[in-house]
Amino acid sequence: MRLKLSAFPVRGAPLFFLAVSLIGGALGVLIQAAKGENFAWVFPYLLVFSAPLGAELNGKELVLLHGFGLIRERIPLDSIEEVSILSRLEHGTVARHFRAYAALWVLLVAFAVVYLLLPGEKNPIGAYFAPLVISMYTVLFLILMLPRKRRIVYLSAFIALAFLVLYPLVFIGPETLLPGVVFGFFILWAVRTFQSEELILLVADGKSYLLAYRDGNEFLNLLRRVANAQAP
Repeated sequence: MRLKLSAFPVRGAPLFFLAVSLIGGALGVLIQAAKGENFAWVFPYLLVFSAPLGAELNGKELVLLHGFGLIRERIPLDSIEEVSILSRLEHGTVARHFRAYAALWVLLVAFAVVYLLLPGEKNPIGAYFAPLVISMYTVLFLILMLPRKRRIVYLSAFIALAFLVLYPLVFIGPETLLPGVVFGFFILWAVRTFQSEELILLVADGKSYLLAYRDGNEFLNLLRRVANAQAP
């Protein structure tokens, strides 16, 4: 059974590719600013391997798909210890359960702040990288920490979108307008998607997974039905 379920890259190979892509891109921009060597463009392509592609649910396991289905995280149903709907828990749950994932974004923000201090005309990629990371981090942080605070999330998304479009436009030029609009649509898509879906914490064999599904109760009932159907 195929599920329209999104699995965040919070552990394993998906998290590895996400970290290499983002940190590698950030360091590549820094090296380019210092030595003029341009190779940072390679790293964003690795994001493909951390991108969620739904999930498969059969009688024995839940399979989380990433990177065109090339990376599969298999979770035996009998190993599931806990399933919780995060939007009904206290704020900050995501950061506590997924510290490496949260730390990765904090590190990127630190890089972005450094890039903001560099002259835009000498570091055009960094001048664009900084507002992109800060904008995405702001939206992601609010989605994960305050998934049901609709007004706060939409207002912050609008401010982040304006910053993402206007800052590079002023410091670099009109050539950043089109990619700014593209990333802006991605921000709006992320906000709309995760405002309409519920965040789910799944723990199996001591490992935590972060999922997004349209209805948390529906997902819980689906797991129960499949597990009960396989029970002797």
